[in-house]
Amino acid sequence: MIYIAVFALSSFIFWKAEKDKDKYKKKMLVFLGFILPVILAGLRADSVGTDVEVYGKWAYNQAILTDSFKIYYQARTESILGDIGYYFLTYVSAKIFPNYHIGLFIYSMIIQLFLYLGLKKYHRIFNTPVWLGMLLYYVTLYNYSLNLLRQSIAIVIIFYGSAYIFEKKYWKFILFLILATLFHSSAFIAVVMLPMYALLKHGGNNSLKKQFFRGSIFVIGLMFVLYEISNILQTLVTMGIVRSNYSSYLNGGAFTESAGNNISIIGLLPHILIIMLIILMFKRLDKRQKEPLLFFMFSVIILITDFAPLFAQYAERIGLYFVPLQNVILCNARDCFAHKSKKYWYLLLIMMLGLFWIRSMVIFKYGQTVPYEFYWN
Repeated sequence: MIYIAVFALSSFIFWKAEKDKDKYKKKMLVFLGFILPVILAGLRADSVGTDVEVYGKWAYNQAILTDSFKIYYQARTESILGDIGYYFLTYVSAKIFPNYHIGLFIYSMIIQLFLYLGLKKYHRIFNTPVWLGMLLYYVTLYNYSLNLLRQSIAIVIIFYGSAYIFEKKYWKFILFLILATLFHSSAFIAVVMLPMYALLKHGGNNSLKKQFFRGSIFVIGLMFVLYEISNILQTLVTMGIVRSNYSSYLNGGAFTESAGNNISIIGLLPHILIIMLIILMFKRLDKRQKEPLLFFMFSVIILITDFAPLFAQYAERIGLYFVPLQNVILCNARDCFAHKSKKYWYLLLIMMLGLFWIRSMVIFKYGQTVPYEFYWN
């Protein structure tokens, strides 16, 4: 399958780039590893990804035909948070390159860029292996990026900006949070990362027990938000803050008439296993100052958002903002093992997440990205 080939080859090239000491060769390898998944995204048919025909093709073609951005944007939304960043990018791209496949290429290139730069920052902070971080992204979020075009850009912008929290450059995180919100209004949920870091960071004055208690308060608060999310979204729509079609995603809405709201235990298994792995290695991660408590809470948030469909269909997608950070702690866990044992950790991660990718993308066809088809087929 072409996805597996691109994931494996791109990650291998990034691995080679990390090992190579020649700066010119390293840059060439990074570019090659970077561009492969971008090309794959740009050459896909409009049937690969549920939202592509609307946000990736129709909206792009409408931008080509519209004389001004103001008219184009006003036709897309009437709310304050109307994803203006995405539509501005689409409008400018369409005027320069009147082919929506170039747009798909540009969206993917931006995603790949912020992802790679974010992993480079985490490499400096935590010694996170970039090649492994790229691979884990591919098997957890790449296929989502072929479907959720706007949100996927917001996710990687948040990921890149989150590194500034650990560098204590909080104002920069806020700037990237605002930028991400311009691409998808749901990105604002990531604002919780800042207070969570303040309360749960390693080496604080409070005991681990008190820090864990405070983290639990955040989790309980999130559970309350999910329980009330239908009322919250309806209020925001009424106030004109978010798009009116958000109401269609609430249970009973137009987009949920044929969608169930059952929770699959097997679907919860990946996040449960990851949480268990973090718990098993918690002391070793804490000793190496890898911020395990904070990342543990991020993983708990992901698990809790899996229950969001009980209250609003597709609301579990807010958990996707924390998935790249969950990948970081899984990558950092390799430092808990002796050099000879690291390969077994890599193998475990790749097999576990690979199987979950097969289940979600290949068997259940989430987002309709499998099978892959080139646009000329």
